[in-house]
Amino acid sequence: MPMRTVVALTAAALVVALVVLTLAPAPPVAEPSPSATEAAAATPSVGASPSASPTPAARRAITVIPVSAVPSDHRYTFGWGRVLLLDLEARRAREVVRLDDLAQSPDQVVDAMSASRDGKTLVLLFSVTPERRAIVLVRPVTGETRTLVEGPDLEGPLLSDDGARLAFARRSDDAARSGIWVLDVTAAGAAAGRLVAGEPGRGGPPASPLSWSPDGRSLVVRVGPADGPLVAIVDAAAGETRFDAGGPGFAGGRAVVVGPGSGARWRDGPLLTWTTVRVAAYDVASGATRVLYEPPAGRRIVGAAARPGSSEYAVVERELAAGPGSPIAISLRGGAAGPRLLAENGFIGADLWWSADGAHLYTTVGGDDSTGAVRDLIGQGGMPYCLRGGEPPSCT
Repeated sequence: MPMRTVVALTAAALVVALVVLTLAPAPPVAEPSPSATEAAAATPSVGASPSASPTPAARRAITVIPVSAVPSDHRYTFGWGRVLLLDLEARRAREVVRLDDLAQSPDQVVDAMSASRDGKTLVLLFSVTPERRAIVLVRPVTGETRTLVEGPDLEGPLLSDDGARLAFARRSDDAARSGIWVLDVTAAGAAAGRLVAGEPGRGGPPASPLSWSPDGRSLVVRVGPADGPLVAIVDAAAGETRFDAGGPGFAGGRAVVVGPGSGARWRDGPLLTWTTVRVAAYDVASGATRVLYEPPAGRRIVGAAARPGSSEYAVVERELAAGPGSPIAISLRGGAAGPRLLAENGFIGADLWWSADGAHLYTTVGGDDSTGAVRDLIGQGGMPYCLRGGEPPSCT
């Protein structure tokens, strides 16, 4: 039965945009050459009643519940087939996206998500079928939803701060597909171009996007030589490049190796990178790297985040041989007062982020299958929220 895409809920008329992805077999596409660009997936229409699919299992519906505005201190989270917008100042959660046939199991969730800095643009990576994945753009204020790209090998979607460019990885045995791709999401039907060519069959982790530069002109990537991953900065407008672990480094395009790294974040100021054994700051203007912190024996670094407008940074650590549920330690470092342990227990998560003004440092806190929470480690913020429905403390 056709589904209506506009529902009047109250006299205030909350608008719900409904998009249905029909899973008919895709037409055959010629395999691209290593230098070819890839066309974006067909854009689903918004506002028209979708046609019936061959079977109920052959369609997946994305419902967008628009909001009037995105709060300045916000965070998106997902689970149980829903995406929630957390207003961390008002301490309120709003459902903004629902994958209608995924709401019955915690294992059937969005695979990955990325948002612009202002929260007005969001991309979701999820499995349309076990053999087919899609990256979908959502604008929570306008209700716009658009499929950007589809394929079985999509990973790691990453939006630029201004929400204009998307980077994503393809993990494929096909040398013409493997690598990091970039797409301009401001133009419907735009083609994705490969920025970093992958090397299928080579040892080490695949090339992955880690962070955009604040101006969106450069992409920080991880490349995986056999003796350990490296962090590099790639000019997003200089054309395709390839990392040669056994040669001089990058060939083609314009890229520079920063140094060892499994993760990186670049907001304002130096680029913050980390491995399991150190946190470092890279100054782009001078090309100099300064080691900020090395953990004691028996501990490993799993993440870091620089405090906006400050020399301070937060570090996430755990025991070297730690298993599930083992304590995670979060400390604040780089300030005049010296290092300070903020939390250490088995209930906090490794996900860590600062508010835009640097007044709050947030992390997730473990709950149960119906309740989640955000904890403020240095301020008075934080909030509980319901994963499946309801309002705290009465989550369903």
